[in-house]
Order: sequence, then C-alpha cells, then structure tokens
Amino acid sequence: MFYMKSREGGVYSESMLREDFRLLWKTGFFEDIAMDSEKAKIGEGHIVTVRLKENPIIASVSFKTGKKIKQKDILEKLGENNISLASYGYYTPGRIKKAEVMKRPLYRPAYR
Repeated sequence: MFYMKSREGGVYSESMLREDFRLLWKTGFFEDIAMDSEKAKIGEGHIVTVRLKENPIIASVSFKTGKKIKQKDILEKLGENNISLASYGYYTPGRIKKAEVMKRPLYRPAYR
C-alpha cells in the first residue's frame, strides 16, 4: 500500500482514509476500490480493510492502418494529447475512449 498515507498502528483518521482513496484512484491502477473500517473488539483502535480490483494489463497495442494513415501518425496524435497506450500498461475504458476520439480526425480527410 505504497500510495497510502495511513499505516498499521498509526492514528485512525477518516479524512486520511478519504485522501488515501483519492490517491489510490488517481494512480489509474484500479478498477474498483472499497474501504471499510470497524471499531476493534479489543482496545481503542480501528480495523481498516481495503479491497482493490486491479485494472487489466494491456498485452499489446496495434492499430489498423491503411495507405494514407500510418501507425506513427496515430501515435503522434495521441502523444500531442497526452494519451499513452502501451503494452504492459493498465487498461481503462476512459483511456481507450480518449484514444478513439483523438484518432478520428486522422480518418476524416480520407473519406472526403
């Protein structure tokens, strides 16, 4: 739990747990994050449970190209818009949607 500020044996803080949630979500590594806390049965502490579901890893990236549009053109367009699609990166539906939107202008001139 490298990204979390909360630590075992540390002071319990709901606001810190909310911040931990935001930090974990911001990494883009996880499809789902759930945090639960309950008062410990012995002592005055809390038991915090964090359940994470990782995003799938992208095995490979390929683009269907033609005579006029080359893969380097698509990669340049994605790079101009700070969109990274790479093998062994994390898959997120939002990242794929952004890539689809960014490459559309490349194909439009070919159909006119």
